[in-house]
Amino acid sequence: MDNDPGIVCYKHCGDRNVFCIKLPSFCHVCKQHVSDSLFIPIRVCYPFARASQHPCSVVFKPTNGDFLKNYRLMDDLHIGITTSKGVVVSYDCNGVVNDDVNTDAWQQCLVVYRVEEASWETQWDNVLMEIARADFWTKARLVMVRVILWHEFNLRQRYNEDTHNCLSFVVEFVKRLGMLKTCDRVINTREEFTDTFIAPATVNAQKYIHLYRKIVENGFYVYNSVSNEIVCS
Repeated sequence: MDNDPGIVCYKHCGDRNVFCIKLPSFCHVCKQHVSDSLFIPIRVCYPFARASQHPCSVVFKPTNGDFLKNYRLMDDLHIGITTSKGVVVSYDCNGVVNDDVNTDAWQQCLVVYRVEEASWETQWDNVLMEIARADFWTKARLVMVRVILWHEFNLRQRYNEDTHNCLSFVVEFVKRLGMLKTCDRVINTREEFTDTFIAPATVNAQKYIHLYRKIVENGFYVYNSVSNEIVCS
């Protein structure tokens, strides 16, 4: 299943960039034939991907629904790691979860990091398997327990949506792998990972989402100046 709606942009009526799903014969604005334009229509890059097609990657998606139809800024996100076979391994209230490559859950996600070198695949899988098997990643506890019967460490290792969650799982993997770096530092904390990888990807995706929803609402969208942030060849 291809989720790319296929947004195209054609330039017409002077400096107007007109975005739509299907290239029309006549301009949406001036109603003149599009072939009159000297500019070649271009396809807008689709920012989302199927996780199964991006092995050895870090990917994320909305916790509920998908990006194009449901996502709003500040909605909860769920992040996971793909194996060398494209299976997504993540952590939630049920503990460590493996999503089969054929699942619909990760058909529209953002890839924030990917290993290109095949030589890293074995180490990537081994580190991921080691972390996933650790007792530290236990599911949320639904029954009340007496603190006196539990060591504080055991209480902390239970899933918590704010302090011990899917992002914690990914950052632990990143730290253990020891290869995820920026130009000036190693990524070691949840805050560093979010600021460096998740926030920029979310902002860029939001531009595409806004554009898509405007087109769905009105049939087309007009931008009156060159939009290098949205359009790419």
